[in-house]
Amino acid sequence: MLYGLAALMSFICFVAVFAPANILLKSTKSQIIAAVPGLSISHINGTIWRGTTTFQYRDFPVSNLQWQLSVLPLLTQQMKVSVDIFGTNHTLTGNITAEKNHLLLQNIKGTIDSEYINVVSVPLGLTLTNQLILTDISVASDLKQINHIAGLIHWAGGSITARNGADIQRFTLPALQGTLSTLDDVTNNTPVSHLSVTHENKPIVNIDLAQSGWAKVTVLGRLFELAAIATPADTRADDTVLELEEKIL
Repeated sequence: MLYGLAALMSFICFVAVFAPANILLKSTKSQIIAAVPGLSISHINGTIWRGTTTFQYRDFPVSNLQWQLSVLPLLTQQMKVSVDIFGTNHTLTGNITAEKNHLLLQNIKGTIDSEYINVVSVPLGLTLTNQLILTDISVASDLKQINHIAGLIHWAGGSITARNGADIQRFTLPALQGTLSTLDDVTNNTPVSHLSVTHENKPIVNIDLAQSGWAKVTVLGRLFELAAIATPADTRADDTVLELEEKIL
């Protein structure tokens, strides 16, 4: 009897430690995709504790994901995972904490090349060069919407192509800093993800992404000064010179 119980416990421990990750992910795959429309997941390998998979969101390049799941937080009904995400034109690392209907991404850092960003920026009429460096990015969600976002983004400077219909302008900008934060959409009573782009702590561009997927880009006169682009004589640095709105998600 004791030998039988020992054998059974050994088998349960073996399954818990070495259970294929695709068994777990396949059972939750439909829920994940339903929560994030446009997401596809494939090539799941390893165990639930340590494994790899590939995923793609809409037209973005395919990403490879490696994860390592911590054991102790599971005792408090939390899931904590360390992740590495890499692929064409992007490399990111960070930590994910999940419990019930709450998801928290923390300590996200890495680089995203301009070719990756241009998937989103080109529909807005902007094409960038060089890469973005992400530092201390955090995102909180209730699996229905993004409730909080914060962090820093650095761009070393380079050329930008702006398109407005048939009108195309190319110019060069110095190094810029981006600060992520969350604003309140009073009209819809929902949080808005906000990116303030500055040069030497002075604002030049503001980007707001609503929960509906609509992005609003506001360009200030200071950007035109830095790019040496002529504006009307009475244009001041903090004046709004250009506004763009586009549904990107």
